[in-house]
Amino acid sequence: MIKINLASRKQSQSTGESKISLSGKLGGFDSDFFKDPVVYRTLLVAFLCFLAGNVADSFKDEKMKRVEGVLATMAADRTKLEKESGQMKYYEELRKSLEADEAIIKRKLDTILELIADRNVPPRILRTLANSIPKEVWLSHFGIHDGEVSIKGGAAGFTQISDFIKALTESAYFGDVNMKNSVQGKEGGADIAEFELAAKQSKGIFRGR
Repeated sequence: MIKINLASRKQSQSTGESKISLSGKLGGFDSDFFKDPVVYRTLLVAFLCFLAGNVADSFKDEKMKRVEGVLATMAADRTKLEKESGQMKYYEELRKSLEADEAIIKRKLDTILELIADRNVPPRILRTLANSIPKEVWLSHFGIHDGEVSIKGGAAGFTQISDFIKALTESAYFGDVNMKNSVQGKEGGADIAEFELAAKQSKGIFRGR
């Protein structure tokens, strides 16, 4: 004899129906939920915000890389400028040193040229002096000290002394010729005139010739 538990069968059937019914309701609920315009717009806005955030982050990273590149370039340029500034400072100091050396060399050269010019002065003075002495005039002293010329001597008379002073005055190698002293005397029974002259040495004229 076969017994069938109808209660269990009904319970199982009812449970299956409830599952089907619940699944249908959930499926219907999900479909209706996404079809709602408000929900759809909200989800769309959320997606767009998420996408925009990712794009903004990517753009920000790219900008940061560019800024870092610019900063690196500026740092390299600053290092280069500092190096060039150091070189310019060195060249400026070198220029000042060369100018100082040039001034020293110029002074030494001027001194050498002055010495060379002064070396030619005595022969020219003596030659001029010899050509300016009239007859019957003789010299006992001739000297030059710091541009001052002193001449001592004698002559047969004051006329010859005057001619001698005139010749020296007309010479380009003497200036400001003056009679400092004159004395009338005798030598060997003859009348003579002793004299002392003072003059200036014309250095500029000596060097120019």
